[in-house]
Order: sequence, then structure tokens, then C-alpha cells
Amino acid sequence: SQIHFEAFLEEGTLIDSTKSRNLPFQFQVGSGQVFQGLDVAIRHLPLHSLSEITIPSCFAYGAKGLPPKIPPGAVLIYKVEVLTVERLAK
Repeated sequence: SQIHFEAFLEEGTLIDSTKSRNLPFQFQVGSGQVFQGLDVAIRHLPLHSLSEITIPSCFAYGAKGLPPKIPPGAVLIYKVEVLTVERLAK
């Protein structure tokens, strides 16, 4: 799957953006390559959709966060554009 995204902390700080790099993020849905909240959300988004996803800490980086950019317990907001979808074969 390929997506473009902008990721923000809940208070609005931009923490990452594929759009600024003009390079889509590629991963296989269901493979565990991304944190659970993003993996699950992408499964439910239509191809070529633009969506805003709120991801609770427990489905992102949890109580430890990902210092220095993502503090412990951070809720993340992702603005996602789904470019292609490839799901893990079962």
C-alpha cells in the first residue's frame, strides 16, 4: 500500500509528512510494519480517499512515546491520502 500523510500531535505540532518529501510511504497492510492504529484505519479507507484519523496513544506509541518528537501518551492525528492498497494474503 502507498499513502501520503501528515502526522500531528493532538495540539497541532506537525511531526512527520510524506507530502513535504514528495515521497509516498509504502507498507503492506496487516503485516505489522506500522503501529496498530494506522494499520487498522487504512483497512477501512477507500482507495484515493482523503481522511483525518485520530489515533489514541494505546494504538500508536503508547506510554513510552517516541522521543524526542512524540511524547509519552500522545494522541496522534493523521491526515491520510490512500494512493494504493495491498493487503497481506491470508
